[in-house]
Amino acid sequence: MEVEHTTTPAGQDVIQAEGGEAKEMVNFTLNFKKEKYEISWPWDDKIGNLRAHITQLTGVPIPLQKLMVKGAVKDDSATLRSVGITQGAKVMLIGSTISDVMKVNLTPDQASTVVAEEETKSTEPLCEQTKHKKIIEKGLPDNVLRGVKGRNDPLPSTPLVGVLNNRGTNVRLTFKIWSQELWISSKTSTQQIPFPQIRDVTSEPIKGHEEYHIVSLQLGQTNTEHTKYYLYWVPAQYTKAIRNSVLGTFD
Repeated sequence: MEVEHTTTPAGQDVIQAEGGEAKEMVNFTLNFKKEKYEISWPWDDKIGNLRAHITQLTGVPIPLQKLMVKGAVKDDSATLRSVGITQGAKVMLIGSTISDVMKVNLTPDQASTVVAEEETKSTEPLCEQTKHKKIIEKGLPDNVLRGVKGRNDPLPSTPLVGVLNNRGTNVRLTFKIWSQELWISSKTSTQQIPFPQIRDVTSEPIKGHEEYHIVSLQLGQTNTEHTKYYLYWVPAQYTKAIRNSVLGTFD
């Protein structure tokens, strides 16, 4: 199923799924502390779904989020449109990350220990950790591109298809170099992530399928599981080019 991006007369983005209903997108800015996040999201999607994305960006768990749009947003079943999020709107997030909470409720020594443990990467390979194994065990997507171990290729001119996201959904990756954006598209929606919001890109080979990697995008300022977005079955030959393109490095 192809997804086509069009524009309404008022300038709103629309995602048109072939054979399905068009989804109108709203573009707005989320302000949290000193950070600003540019977000494009289906206008008629539920606030609860948006909150899950906000957790990935900021590290603030859903129960600790307070969204301000002409007052506090309290109904997670309401849509972005119904709560008053308009094109170009500024939405304020008030909340605390897990690290912030720990620092308040624990002694300084306890807090530093907990934060250090939270930010320490597990020595266990990603592909052997339970939450990642569940997605890997779905098997290779039918439309996955051929992976090549031990080679570094430039990004192809066409999107990378046959990748699974952190929910196990089949998506395609489009790297918009000129606009500095990564588009992650499923059959029903497209998530547009500006490169500056991606603080780091790492990857690990999948055991038994080393020609494919798990790629981790760090979408928040802190390096914790709450701020990571995972992509599975990424062809190994493109992982270095992905990192260099997104971070602007040439290692």
